[in-house]
Amino acid sequence: MLRHAVLIAAVVLVVSAMACGGNSTRGVLLITRSEGLVQRPFGETSERVIVPAPPGALLFDPSVSPDGKRIAFVRQAQPVPGSMSYDDGTDLWVAARDGSDQRLVLQHATAGQSIREPLWQDDARVLVIVRETPGRGRIVYTLERVDLQTGLRDTVIEDVYSFGFAPDRTRLAYVKFTRPLDQSLHQVSVDGTGDEVLVPPGALASINAPRYSPDGSQIAFAAGQPPAASADIRLVTTMLGITAAAPPPLVHSAPQDIWLVAAAGGPPQLIAPIQEDNPSVAWGPDGTLFEFGAAGLFRIDPASGAMTRIGDGSSHGQITAAAP
Repeated sequence: MLRHAVLIAAVVLVVSAMACGGNSTRGVLLITRSEGLVQRPFGETSERVIVPAPPGALLFDPSVSPDGKRIAFVRQAQPVPGSMSYDDGTDLWVAARDGSDQRLVLQHATAGQSIREPLWQDDARVLVIVRETPGRGRIVYTLERVDLQTGLRDTVIEDVYSFGFAPDRTRLAYVKFTRPLDQSLHQVSVDGTGDEVLVPPGALASINAPRYSPDGSQIAFAAGQPPAASADIRLVTTMLGITAAAPPPLVHSAPQDIWLVAAAGGPPQLIAPIQEDNPSVAWGPDGTLFEFGAAGLFRIDPASGAMTRIGDGSSHGQITAAAP
């Protein structure tokens, strides 16, 4: 279920003008492709590169600061053909909103250390997930806070596989990692206090990408039903139009669907049975949901679950909402 470096992920950032009091059509999409971080106006298809990917590297996880002036993203080197060793570690970078003034903020300290999913707590601090493999098959995920000016780090919560901020940034929803395919969804204050379980361990499999609705009342997330944990891999690839003559994409999780759970608590509700591999979700400014995965970029009506394909997809992409 873990993300793999060799796949060319596409990361779509739905940038909502509503956060700035504007019309929803004034936002842009930020997408990481093999050529780098590209931008296209909301509702259009033309794209231009704002952060080119260095030779032999990929960019992931773009996130816009609350004031709309900067972007955080992750850079990862790719394997060198013929090389007998590969360090798949990732580093945290920050740039101006137009892609200029790029700066390395946090470099991975050991081979294979992964720094992922940067989200801005405020204009000066970013929360990231640091993944380490200390040996004997162990994987450790830690949610850390990084001061962008000083580089100082402190631990927020242990065992965090994925997370998302509430609109007021005083709370966050996070996926607690216990072992592969067995996570739980929690809600907690940003200082780590008041932890409450929204989806208990064993209720769903491979929980990922929790995202609050614009009013903070609901949390959308991706997850598989428990029987899917041992499902045939063809359940994931069937929707993607894979034929017997074409090799299937590399899959790292149980087939996942899109779910909703109330922030105040209650049973999770299945709204879109998409059977995707590591899909990502985001809320648009009007309360519409977006889902992104290998099959494409989709708009979802959270009330009915109706889906409309609005763009191309890519394996293991992520989407998130932020101000421009």
